[in-house]
Amino acid sequence: IAANGQLVSALGATVEPGATGEGGSVTIDTQNLSVRGGAQIATATAGNGNAGDLTIGATHVEVVGESADGLAGSGLFASVIPGATGNGGTLS
Repeated sequence: IAANGQLVSALGATVEPGATGEGGSVTIDTQNLSVRGGAQIATATAGNGNAGDLTIGATHVEVVGESADGLAGSGLFASVIPGATGNGGTLS
């Protein structure tokens, strides 16, 4: 979600606020991966539990650009959201 509350293109697995448990992992196996225009691929915890791992198996990875309004950058993330209890996953 961009700073203005607008949804950007995303693929992820998240422990939601108020939830308890372990987050799922995301694995992408491809020859070429392009994440652009503010799109994001992420694992995160915003609740009580650890974020899952984000694993990219690609020969070529391109992460460029931002959303049309400039409020969300393209990216690959394994995060702990402020206020969460848990550890971030690994990004590999």
